Amino acid sequence: VIIGPLFAQSVTAVKPVARASDVPVIALSTDRSVGGDGAFLLSFQAENEVDRIVSYAARTGYTSFTALVPRTAYGNIVSTAFRSSVERAGGRVAGIETFDQNPQTVAGPAQAAADSGADAILIGEGGAMLQAIAPQLGNPNGRRMKLLGTGLWDDASITREPSLTNGWFA
Repeated sequence: VIIGPLFAQSVTAVKPVARASDVPVIALSTDRSVGGDGAFLLSFQAENEVDRIVSYAARTGYTSFTALVPRTAYGNIVSTAFRSSVERAGGRVAGIETFDQNPQTVAGPAQAAADSGADAILIGEGGAMLQAIAPQLGNPNGRRMKLLGTGLWDDASITREPSLTNGWFA
């Protein structure tokens, strides 16, 4: 057994070689499209995380949602899951804002997300980028606004970010 290809392109590269030798692959990629044909995914799926946090927020009274996601393959997965999850939960998509992976360029998309009128904002990012984004959101006009996240928030380095206090993540 091969354990550990992490990124989709690595799984895609190793899968035919492993299959030809009848060796199963246990991949850690979050990209569902690379599973199958002898490659098994052992990872948290962004689609499930987004659905869980959006449905939980909707059950607790949040009705209008905006997403703030990176312009990456992961961001595309989160965006698609976000739209579906909000629809299933009976909520309203107030917007989807995208940003480049550069902390100096997040102010504009963060402001647009904050100004969307949503009462919940899903941030599909973690680590240093999340720490750059969260303070930019503030709490416009003192209204109730819940910050939501994916499993990327499960990172000890962000627990000290005051703007994420009371945020929820799957």
